[in-house]
Amino acid sequence: RGAGLGEFVNHALAGFYEQVIAGVLAAQPGAISERELRDWFSNVLITRDGTRNLIYQSETETGGMPNAIVLELERRFLLRAETRTGGRWVELVHDRLVRPIQTANQQWRGQQPLIMAAEMWTTTRDPAQLLAGAQLAEAQAQLAANPHRFGPQEREFVAQSAEAEAERLAALAAEAEQRRIEEQQRKEEAARNRTVAIGAVVAAVVMAALLMISIWLGWQSFTTSIAAQRASAEAGQQRSLAEQRAGEAEEARGRADASAAEAATRAREADNARRDAEQLSRQIRGDQLAGQAVLALENSPQQALLLAVEALRLSSDRDIPLSHGVEQGMHDVLHATGGTPIPAGDAYATALALSPDARWVALANEMGQVLQWSLDRPDAPPAELATAGEPIAWALAASPDGALAAVDEAGAIRVWPANNKSGAPLRLQTGGPLFTVTFTPDAQAVVAGGSDGAIYIWLFNQPEVAPMVLQGHTDAVNVVAASPDGRWLASGGADNRVLLWPADRLDSPILAATHDAPVSVLDFSSDATSLASGDSGGGVQWYDLTTLPETAQRLPSQTGRVSAMDFSLNGRWLATGDENGVVRLWSLDNPALGYPVRAHESIVSGLAYVAGAGGEKLVSTGYDGAVRLWDYRTPGVAPETVRGHDGVINLLGAAPSVNGFVTAGHDRTLRVWNITSPQAEPATLAASTPFVDDLAMAQGSAALYASGITSNAVEIWDVAQSVAERQLVGPDGANVTALAVTTDGAVVATGGADGVIRLWAGDSGAASGELRGHTGQINGLAFAPDGARLASAGDDNSVRLWDVATRQEIGAIAEHSAPVLAVAFSPDGSRLASTGRDG
Repeated sequence: RGAGLGEFVNHALAGFYEQVIAGVLAAQPGAISERELRDWFSNVLITRDGTRNLIYQSETETGGMPNAIVLELERRFLLRAETRTGGRWVELVHDRLVRPIQTANQQWRGQQPLIMAAEMWTTTRDPAQLLAGAQLAEAQAQLAANPHRFGPQEREFVAQSAEAEAERLAALAAEAEQRRIEEQQRKEEAARNRTVAIGAVVAAVVMAALLMISIWLGWQSFTTSIAAQRASAEAGQQRSLAEQRAGEAEEARGRADASAAEAATRAREADNARRDAEQLSRQIRGDQLAGQAVLALENSPQQALLLAVEALRLSSDRDIPLSHGVEQGMHDVLHATGGTPIPAGDAYATALALSPDARWVALANEMGQVLQWSLDRPDAPPAELATAGEPIAWALAASPDGALAAVDEAGAIRVWPANNKSGAPLRLQTGGPLFTVTFTPDAQAVVAGGSDGAIYIWLFNQPEVAPMVLQGHTDAVNVVAASPDGRWLASGGADNRVLLWPADRLDSPILAATHDAPVSVLDFSSDATSLASGDSGGGVQWYDLTTLPETAQRLPSQTGRVSAMDFSLNGRWLATGDENGVVRLWSLDNPALGYPVRAHESIVSGLAYVAGAGGEKLVSTGYDGAVRLWDYRTPGVAPETVRGHDGVINLLGAAPSVNGFVTAGHDRTLRVWNITSPQAEPATLAASTPFVDDLAMAQGSAALYASGITSNAVEIWDVAQSVAERQLVGPDGANVTALAVTTDGAVVATGGADGVIRLWAGDSGAASGELRGHTGQINGLAFAPDGARLASAGDDNSVRLWDVATRQEIGAIAEHSAPVLAVAFSPDGSRLASTGRDG
């Protein structure tokens, strides 16, 4: 890397600049010359000190450049604009482009002799520097062929050269005409002299003719002899000449053969040069793409990967090694991206849950779908536990034994038992939208809370047992949590309070903390000795459960709403994150001191301590699309940053004691990450329904059930193979609004918008009966732990218990004054909790 990488980046950025210049001139023909555009970059956008210049943009131009050109440069990501007090200002997108642009412009000018000659003449105005003859003709041809490349200075220089050339040619023509006249006069004088000479000669010839006749006869005999001798000599000369010509012809043939051989050699050299030029062109283009890949990495890692792969393809040649630029670009991109992608359909994720053994991951989305993927086969299609159109699930939870729970906007609690994912989920309808859900550590009960302020404890394996309803909050319950040892239940509400509910005295809550704003997050430490809470105003409080009944200790506040929280696996460190991207770390040995770090550019969407081969690390995700891995014991050390999502990451899922985690983003994918080697590619589960509201999974089963309020079907996925196995399809119009599965997976129950509960065989998916009694939509279902009873909640304000074997109603509970949204059995099946819109 080092200097070599710097040269590669400069070369790639210069290539990017050249591409943009060519593209802008082609998009705006005739608007400006290439020289004016390059001079604007060199003299206006870049200062004399070699730094970016900030240029004010008027209504028509920016620093002398038409705004149409400037906007075209912005569109091609070479310039960026920002609005400040007083107007709009424009500058280069990065200081890193200054040197490559200067170098590219200098090289271009060196390749344009016309521009250099015009500049020299403009400076000196020396007529001797004007062009003439062939040079002028070539310059005129360049102006005609490339009008966009040259500016007024070059055109004036060529025009002045043409005018001077015309004057020079006119002077030469006048001089030639004068010489012609003088020559004509000399010819006339010579003609007169010839006439006189001819008269004298004629007289002399007459006299000489007489003398010549007298001697001619004698001379005739003499010349005849001489002619014979000359003819003999000429014949000898002709023979010699013929022999000489034959030798020359032979020599010419030799030269022709040599020329042909040389021409063949030159042709081979030309062909090799052509191939070399093509290879060089491909390498240069590969370097440019590698540079673009590095630039695109932060905002679009998937595009960066595609650019890097294309750069590798263009540069690949079995006889020539990869260029340093392409090799380094591939290295940088591959080592800054990671996670196995799992396509998650066409909707944004609303909730995420990872099974404790990391065998599967479940996701709910805005279309009402709930999907489950097997992490053993992440490339296989997901199990659609809830189909599109069902109520949106706002929270998911995975139980220790592998069951899945979902709570939704319609107030339903749906549970897919770990041992029965082939049928409809257990469902309990409560009285209002539910926002939070968790399982008790023994996996026998699900706990949910929502807008009505009630907390529902539902023994979903004993559906005939009414849910326990805890009343203590005066406003909506935003979050619930169960301590790992099962001794405590904690809840945080919009009434700014955190309540602790002893498991053996649920009717006697303890006010653990009072916040200055609604409580947004809660978390127990793994050893169940600490409870932490955060609120929408940035407040954080810590409660030491070993010192009951003391109140919580207030910790240094975050800078905004607390959006994420997690304890380390040993319970001695607490991490919180807020909407401003700040993560704060506390050692509970000295909780009054918190170490803040600016972790993300915007909202921290998730925090999780994850164990790996190299030890435990803190994982943070944010709306800036980054995943960061921190050595939380030395927070001052820069974290390892990897990217995979194109845009916002809104969900993070992790399970204790596994070396991985799952993220979901607004690019509509899941990504599975390995904490030890986060660059390794993860896996993607995609749902076919736009909204998933209920997820359920039977204990020990590979079947995941998902339903959504927009569909009349429950989708069943084999999470081990990550493939959709089949669907449980109800009548048209009977969209599934609640879902539950027995612990062993033998029976699936679905509740519909038509008020009918339908039972299905978990193994075959065959319909096995209907339960009728509700007069409105079914919002929640829950099986008792033994699977013998089913509890249901509906819009008719009632909770009903059913005998699963006989398909008969055991009884109805009409304690609610508004629709019941969810039901849940206690772990031992002795209690049933319900929650409704009546609070």
